Amino acid sequence: MRNDNNHSRGGRPRKPTEERRQFSVTVKFTETELAVLKEAELKSGIPRASLIREFALKGNVRPRVTPEEVELLKQLVHQLRGLGGNLNTIAKNHLIGNSHADPNQTANCIRDLREIINTYKQKLI
Repeated sequence: MRNDNNHSRGGRPRKPTEERRQFSVTVKFTETELAVLKEAELKSGIPRASLIREFALKGNVRPRVTPEEVELLKQLVHQLRGLGGNLNTIAKNHLIGNSHADPNQTANCIRDLREIINTYKQKLI
């Protein structure tokens, strides 16, 4: 095996000096506090050190998106795409002055959009 400084040893490349974390801080918790921290760690899906760091620097922690939320968002995007097609058709008919277009179609489309937004707002918040 070669041991010169120009040869890559494989693995993850080193971070630039300015990005490396050089200092550590010891924090002690009571049993109850540690239980709360572990609960937050499980709920957020963020490693303990990152959780503590983010809270210390920002004052809050934004949890990761859960697989259930990802699935809900995919469903929302799918429904909004379908509704977008309807809105495009309504707009096109309006712009070309199509007098045969259903006047209730716009109202129905807006109603559907509101229902979709309210449904997902309740599920995600």
